[in-house]
Amino acid sequence: ALGTPPEGAAPHRISAFTAFLPLLVPLLLIVANTVATAIDQNAQHAVGDDDKYDPSPVPEALSFIGSPVVALLIGLVLAVYVLLPRWTTRTQVSGWLSEAASSAGLIILITGAGGALGQVLRASGVGDEMAEAIASWSLPGVLVPFLIATLVRLAQGSGTVAMITAASVSAPLVDGLGISALLAALGCCAGSMVFSYFSDSYFWVVTRFTGLDGVAALRGWSGITTAVWLGSLPLLLVASVVL
Repeated sequence: ALGTPPEGAAPHRISAFTAFLPLLVPLLLIVANTVATAIDQNAQHAVGDDDKYDPSPVPEALSFIGSPVVALLIGLVLAVYVLLPRWTTRTQVSGWLSEAASSAGLIILITGAGGALGQVLRASGVGDEMAEAIASWSLPGVLVPFLIATLVRLAQGSGTVAMITAASVSAPLVDGLGISALLAALGCCAGSMVFSYFSDSYFWVVTRFTGLDGVAALRGWSGITTAVWLGSLPLLLVASVVL
């Protein structure tokens, strides 16, 4: 697969560190970007306020090279120039990159369509209306953020938006519900796991990479996420006794 080595060339071997390098460097760049930005915002007392925040030179540079797209591109370049033997031709490398791009293109297109559908549902306010309705019910404290996240997830598809919406709605109610902030956060995360389906962009990433389609996708991925959601409910109830 790597081409024919020149006569007398040593077998191609790489160290464990070299093998991990294309994965480790992007991860470190992304983490460095996140940490540097957080420290800089804290120093300027501008945490959570993008209008007030003026990045310093180092965090500004890290925000570019540490952005996921640039960091992964750096990882790709490292993989090509560090992992492959010298005798691998440019034609082979170009062929591999073209094959990867053609496989990823459909996934990107479908993922974007799923994300757009979810955004339309979010913009319509369906999730917010359902969250406010749940918050008005008389329920055990731990179930309020859990059910808010569940219904918001079902309404618009995004687990991240479901967690954020549930957290923002539940935060003012935590003291009245008699639960800890940690338990409320766990409830938001667990509730957002339910039934990943068509309007969830990650649904398409998983199903396309695994080759699942139609009913198999619903059983294989939507069923798994729902099973995780169900399994988290008794754990939350146990945690509510301890926390």
